[in-house]
Amino acid sequence: MSTPYTTIAGTSFPQDWPEDYGSSGTLAIFATSNFTADDGASFIAGTGESLRGEFVTESAITVAGSTGTYASYLLPTTDTCTPNTIRYFGVIFDSRGSRRDDYFSNRHLRTSLGNSISELQWALDNQQHITPQPDGAPSTSAMNAAISAALLNAALNQDYIIGSYASFAIAVAAMPVTGATLVINQATSVPSNVSGPSYVTLKFTGKGYLNFTTGATLTHAGPIEASPTKIFYNALSGQGTVVLTGDVYPDWWATNTQGTTDMAGAINAADASVCSGVVPNTDPYAGSTIAAQGRVNFTGAIYRVNSTLTYRGAPWIGQGVNNTYIARYGSSGATVNAVGTTDARKELNISGIAFDATHATGTVYGFRLGFNIRSSGAMRQVRIAHFPSYGIFFADGSSDDISFYDVQIINCGNAAGFSGIKVDVTVTDANDIKWYNLSLENNGKAGSGFGGGIDTTGAGVAKQWAFFGGLIQSNLGAGEVLFFGGSNINFYATHIESEGTSDVLTALRFNTVLGVGIHDVFLTGSANTGSALKFTGGTTGVIDNIRAFDNWTTAITLEDVGTRVQVTSLGALVPGTSVVSVASGALLSWPAKNSLGTYITTQATPSTPSVAATLTASDLFIGILTATPNATGATHAYTLPTGTNMESAASFINNDSFDWSISNLAAAALDTITITANTDHTIVGNPIVQSANAGTGGIYGNAALFRSRRVSATVWVTYRLT
Repeated sequence: MSTPYTTIAGTSFPQDWPEDYGSSGTLAIFATSNFTADDGASFIAGTGESLRGEFVTESAITVAGSTGTYASYLLPTTDTCTPNTIRYFGVIFDSRGSRRDDYFSNRHLRTSLGNSISELQWALDNQQHITPQPDGAPSTSAMNAAISAALLNAALNQDYIIGSYASFAIAVAAMPVTGATLVINQATSVPSNVSGPSYVTLKFTGKGYLNFTTGATLTHAGPIEASPTKIFYNALSGQGTVVLTGDVYPDWWATNTQGTTDMAGAINAADASVCSGVVPNTDPYAGSTIAAQGRVNFTGAIYRVNSTLTYRGAPWIGQGVNNTYIARYGSSGATVNAVGTTDARKELNISGIAFDATHATGTVYGFRLGFNIRSSGAMRQVRIAHFPSYGIFFADGSSDDISFYDVQIINCGNAAGFSGIKVDVTVTDANDIKWYNLSLENNGKAGSGFGGGIDTTGAGVAKQWAFFGGLIQSNLGAGEVLFFGGSNINFYATHIESEGTSDVLTALRFNTVLGVGIHDVFLTGSANTGSALKFTGGTTGVIDNIRAFDNWTTAITLEDVGTRVQVTSLGALVPGTSVVSVASGALLSWPAKNSLGTYITTQATPSTPSVAATLTASDLFIGILTATPNATGATHAYTLPTGTNMESAASFINNDSFDWSISNLAAAALDTITITANTDHTIVGNPIVQSANAGTGGIYGNAALFRSRRVSATVWVTYRLT
């Protein structure tokens, strides 16, 4: 006996239920023509445009979150109806009764399927079948040949449909090793682990997606073809796991409602999916760098994140800083944690993305770096803006051989004590860091005591840093840039504009740095700015063609014994008060011409000893001594500094030397000066300097020029030159 009606089991829709559809809906089933069921019930054809009684039946849709679920419904079997050529189609209506989407079309319902079936069973039964040909059509053998050719063509074109297989795992295993594309065009379950070979392409179309059972893993070595829409369900951390090769999108793991959806879990899942291993055990990496077998791609959209993202080593590629935004919300922690370990280094590679924390509070900061060794092109065209704390924080371990291109760090560190770029005291190495066209603007906080743009206070490990071009402007604190310790810090053709508020601000400040280089740098300052360049704590360096304009109290300042700076060429200095300020014991040498072609040197106030004394290295560094010995009628002994005293005054290497002179202003002929040797410091040449008496110094001269030379550690010789 035939079964005139079949129940279609209710289930969830494969796609998310849109918010604007409301909190409920209706699935209405229409017929393509009028018909009479086997039990005599009559039904009329429907257009599918409204819910005005033309439907065969309807099913209520309930909504929970973003999931819409329709209830089971009953339909007459089409092969028992009159006529038996009718077909069904389903339409989705929203909570207001407005037509929204076609759900299915042109389906028959055969009695042989049974009294109760699933949506999937019905869909599979309606796949196209080959039917016998009428008289006069090709023969059976001809049809078989055509069918074989069609199947071969399908195989060659790698066209396989998921609905033809009992499960996803069976479908993947059935793909030919010659290469195939498995089309996922419907909801497909992944209840257990599946491994996809490299010769299989997974292609997602229409409403196709994979729904993971918690704990199940898909490891797929072949390509994925899909638009940037959600295709992996229940696949975030702690749920199912996806391991892929090639390009991926965070949008595959979550539907991004811009500015609303927290995409942190999706981004972390996408990054983890293409980072699974280390570089093979070959130099120079020796198996210690995380290998990325793909790239994380971001669309031109806003990706809201409420917590820290973990960067593992796969390149992150956006559509440009004006198109792709990662918008940080929250009140603490890094936005991107890219810190590796000695055995799991992370090569940084991020481009075309703006990281913005306009909506963040507290101590949220941008990037946390460490063990990012050999990251060539670590960032390219990246903007980091509005972070309450640091923009980039070198936080741990060793960060060597890294280069940055066209990075903008703007309005970061405005909370007390923070900077645009910070090197922490826990960092062991920060060597060979190159910045190309860096923009540092409006970072730091007035009165913080730290460098607003860059600060390495307490670290002392910044070595071989170089800045090529770029703009450093309006950063607040103890300086636009403050390097403390380290060596070989160079600026080339950088433009610096300082705008002090409550600070007496310095543009570039170096404390205890060995080997500073300032090359073709332009510095301009507005009101309340201090020194354009300040060197302290025994810093050594070279200035090669600078221009300092507008409102600087001093263009170049040297503080502390042993600070030594050489000017090899000079552009123009127009400070507000003085060109230079050189403290006692510091040395500024100018073997260079100014813009008028005149050689310039800097002279601190000369030392003026009046009685026999032991001179200090600081006395000699000043360059001029004007002595007026008391009238005793005998020579006065001016003893040279000890070799140890000379060594402690500055940093020297063998054969370093400097010149100094002494003038004897005493009037009595017998009040001469005798330059006397000291421990580890000898004198070569006539040690006596005549007084200014007309009969002696007036004839032979009352001044002498000497040169002091380092022979070896703590051993010095002073030579009389004139």
